[in-house]
Amino acid sequence: MKKHYLKTMLIALGLLAATPGAQAASQKDMQILGRALGFIENGPSGDVKIGIVTDSGNAASSAEADEIVGLIGGGLASGKINLVGEKVSSGAASGSNYPVLYFTQGTEGAQGSIFSAVSSKGVITVSTHDNCLNASNCVMVVKSEPKVDIKVSSAAAGSTGVSFGSAFRMMITEQ
Repeated sequence: MKKHYLKTMLIALGLLAATPGAQAASQKDMQILGRALGFIENGPSGDVKIGIVTDSGNAASSAEADEIVGLIGGGLASGKINLVGEKVSSGAASGSNYPVLYFTQGTEGAQGSIFSAVSSKGVITVSTHDNCLNASNCVMVVKSEPKVDIKVSSAAAGSTGVSFGSAFRMMITEQ
């Protein structure tokens, strides 16, 4: 009985510890992302389709993708960009034609190979999850809570040929 109780408590504590990182992107995060994309020199403009990379075998990934598509599936105006989100499986993302790919939580195992396949095509990989940036698989990570925070991976940006205007560089953290 004690072993079962201890195991249950450890699982519950693990879930509590994982909760903050498990939050899906908010509408505000997506608006910040749209504005940040607008600062890319020769970057996307107008209607920009963003592929929401999901792992259908991962409940957190699927839930986050559904939430984001619910937010921007029909379009979300942000600055000079209108983001339009569509789900794409992690298996199909490498061969997709999206100018921007958003990595959901739970796609970490596929991010490296996807990034390698799309970076030479100038695809901009983004997320709200720091692990993607820390692995240099995302060009940019945006967060709106507790305050606006935009981080850029210099290595990932260099691999994709992405460069930002000097005014934007003063507002971001580069890694």
